[in-house]
Order: sequence, then structure tokens, then C-alpha cells
Amino acid sequence: MKRKLLYFVVFIATFLFTSCGTTSVLKSRYLANNSILSEQSFDDVWEKVIDYFAVANLPISVLDKSSGLITVQNITIGETLVTMEDKDGKLINKNAWFVLPYQKAYKGWKCVANKVNCSFNVRVKEIDETKTQITLNIGNIQGIRVYEGFDMYFHFVRNEQPTYEQCVSTGVFENHLFNYIN
Repeated sequence: MKRKLLYFVVFIATFLFTSCGTTSVLKSRYLANNSILSEQSFDDVWEKVIDYFAVANLPISVLDKSSGLITVQNITIGETLVTMEDKDGKLINKNAWFVLPYQKAYKGWKCVANKVNCSFNVRVKEIDETKTQITLNIGNIQGIRVYEGFDMYFHFVRNEQPTYEQCVSTGVFENHLFNYIN
């Protein structure tokens, strides 16, 4: 009898801590354009990419002009740039850089996108004196969700057990960088 009770408690605890977890899938497809060809010189593009990283406060891990490579490793992107789909597969925040699948509320607790951990690199490649290719690759994207709601004393709280889930780029970050360059 005690063993059955233990299994039941473990099952319920697992359900509660993973119900905002990886079982959901994105309803919409997000195909970000990760490369453009600019009608500017390598040096002009390189300076603009560096400026963009400075303005966006993105910490550069590797900066190698000779290979045209800039990397950012293990960065956390905050909740203002992360969203979820609604139940119909539409972005809740159309300006977000990353999206997680919809997850319904659980007993009054709303599941929300909290942040994303990821790494990315930008490759700036000279095609000729007046043309430069810029490619942005984002990898290791891991979305983090939390439950939020009100406790029995009507205090707003967020759970301390976030769930991690694969998510994708919406294409907003890529477009923002490319528009800044051009």
C-alpha cells in the first residue's frame, strides 16, 4: 500500500513540474532568413555589425575580423524578447525574437515564456569590393517557461521550478540585424 502511495505521489509531482514541459509543439512554422547579400564593402558591414552588438548590449565572445566571425556564447535573452503561441498558433508578442509552443493554464496558474538561453554567430564574408554576405546562425536555443499566478493570500508569485523546452527564432532578430546593416 505504501509503495502504491509513493508511486502516486511521484507521478503527481512529476506531472506538476513537467506539465508546462516538452510535450507541446509549435503550430506555426517560422522560417527565418538567416543570410543576406549587402551592396556594401566588407569594412562597412563589419563596423555596422560591431555597432549593432554594442547598441543591443550583446556580449561578444569571439571577434575575428580576418575570418569575418563574431560569436556570442551562452547568452540569456529576457522575457520581453521571448513569447509563446496562443492556442491558435499565433504569436502573442509579434516583436519577440524567440517563440515557444502554446501551453494551457493549469488550475489557475498561467504558463508563460520566461527567457531563452542560446548561442549564435555572425559571419561577414566579402564577395567582392562592393558586395558582402552576412549570415546569422542561432544554435542551442532553449526556452524557459514558468507558471505564474496568485497564491491563497492573493500575492502574485512565479514558480521556482522552470521548465526547459526547445524553441525557435521568429525571424525578428535576424531582420532587425539585417535592416540595421542595410
